[in-house]
Amino acid sequence: MSAGPQPTPPLKSVFHPYLETRSPRGKLGHFIWRRRVWLESTFAMTMLDPWEKIVLVTLWLFLTTVIVTGTVKYLPQHLYFIQRRAVYYIMGREGNIGELVHRASAGWGAASGTEL
Repeated sequence: MSAGPQPTPPLKSVFHPYLETRSPRGKLGHFIWRRRVWLESTFAMTMLDPWEKIVLVTLWLFLTTVIVTGTVKYLPQHLYFIQRRAVYYIMGREGNIGELVHRASAGWGAASGTEL
């Protein structure tokens, strides 16, 4: 039987459902604890029960995953589509961006007296 208080396992106060009032002694634990305190105090998560925190964090992670996946997967092809539509509206017909730049810059050399 030990007479003194038992040491706290590393990062226990960080990942426990209830927020500890004292920060852990380790640098990593202290850093994560400070971020958790900031997050819970900013969004008033300290007033929620542990099961409500789990539901809220799960919902946030799901929405973040959907947004990041959509951005990574669909944004490049949508930007290509927008570029093609812009070329169509500027040139009046289908074309590529290189042709548009060439047509737009064709008169620049003649206006300044130099050839391209």
